[in-house]
Amino acid sequence: MANRYSNDRGYRRFFAVILLIMLLSAWPAAVYAAGGDGTGPLVNGVFKPLGLTSATLEDGTNAMDHQNVPLKPKFTLHFDKNVVYLIYWSRNKECFHLYDDEEKEVPISVTKIDDTVDFSKRQYIWVEPVEPLKPGTNYRLYVAPDLIAKNGGSLLASTTDGKGLTIRFKTAGEKAAAGPVTPVQTEPEQVNPVQTAPEQATPTMPESVVTEPAATEPGATEPESPVTESASADPDTVKPAAAESEQPAPAPETVQKSGDAHEPVQESGYTPSPQAIFAKYFAWVCLAIIGAWIIYEILRRRKNRDNRGAE
Repeated sequence: MANRYSNDRGYRRFFAVILLIMLLSAWPAAVYAAGGDGTGPLVNGVFKPLGLTSATLEDGTNAMDHQNVPLKPKFTLHFDKNVVYLIYWSRNKECFHLYDDEEKEVPISVTKIDDTVDFSKRQYIWVEPVEPLKPGTNYRLYVAPDLIAKNGGSLLASTTDGKGLTIRFKTAGEKAAAGPVTPVQTEPEQVNPVQTAPEQATPTMPESVVTEPAATEPGATEPESPVTESASADPDTVKPAAAESEQPAPAPETVQKSGDAHEPVQESGYTPSPQAIFAKYFAWVCLAIIGAWIIYEILRRRKNRDNRGAE
């Protein structure tokens, strides 16, 4: 009887240790799923959000709303998670855009240091313009909400309400004067003589038409002349009307599409990765098994006490 009790007790200890190991293995799996940054899933199984820690220049000054940025700056963006993972890098580098005060995109260079080369730089991304910027001009550096961390579930959209991140700054120096704009006004002057060319061609046509009926019917030239004049005036009036209708056709409606750069900002929302879902349910299953095991042990010991009391 004693040997049987000791054997049962040994089996119970063995299974308890196995369940404890299973439960503890769920938490490291969640941590490693976050890319080694120690940011596993929350209680609801969703990864912790990705956020920007700082945005600085080469001298270490804050780039946010800076009013004296060099014309060839280099921005250092520090995030709170690994954003240089090789699998997601081709996607992440397309999330950075630079716009001037006229909402024209400026070519930039986005670089990083691979986490296999220097693991301490896995949260840093460097952005710099390809060409020097214009002095005294307002710019904005935009980071799309699709920026993703190594864990595959943390997005920048979760910390920016799906709108992305904007860093505004102004370059040093004074903005160039609007003097060179005056020669642009000479361009419509070149269009005016082009419009006179069809005007010279149109009056020649009705003149030939008037001379022909004048030769055939000399007595009826007086009533026919006003008729031909009105008829010749009609096409003349129609032609400039057609020209006027053609001019408003290239209306600057396409310029309004420049605001389409804000459309991808609306893209938000994401689903947890399979790693997060697995870690969540695995932990809950382990907790349920351990809870059931504890209840079983309590009931079993209570039953043994009742049996001993009955004896």
